[in-house]
Amino acid sequence: MKSLLVILSLLALIVVHDPSPGQTTDTSLPAGTRKLDVLPILMYDTDVGVGYGLKSFFLNYLDLDESFDLVLFNSSKGERWYKIVFSIPDFERRQGKIYPLALDASVDYDKWIRYAFFGVGNASRYDQKEVYTREPLNLSLILSRGFSGLAVGQAGVHYGVIRNFDFQPPATLTLLQP
Repeated sequence: MKSLLVILSLLALIVVHDPSPGQTTDTSLPAGTRKLDVLPILMYDTDVGVGYGLKSFFLNYLDLDESFDLVLFNSSKGERWYKIVFSIPDFERRQGKIYPLALDASVDYDKWIRYAFFGVGNASRYDQKEVYTREPLNLSLILSRGFSGLAVGQAGVHYGVIRNFDFQPPATLTLLQP
């Protein structure tokens, strides 16, 4: 069974203060400036089990004022989450600034080997629990331009697909319309 999800989004900006009149609109870093953040992930919860992985952020390693944001995560109960986001110029550094063109690209894959489903509607009960594999994949590409510190134009494409499989008969999801 395949499911297609279409998402429409609205972006809101809340201004806490006005930038000073002399604030620069330059988003670039000084030549040779690089930043690397690495955060290990170790956690536990009843749905995921023991989770382990790595979150890392690379800034300006290609000397293009770009950033790579990477998440690699696995768990003992079967979650596999891999995500990479590439931004040029870096998303955070261009906030509140005027910039000619920016690109944001992301790939997000989050496989659940033992995903729980309890039925449809308010009458669903815990003892109706079914387990199957759920495999969502999301790809997006967004172009934007900063017209002022407060106005940004964006255009992009997003592709999302969710594969559901390994159903144990009788499986409620196989009987429902997509």
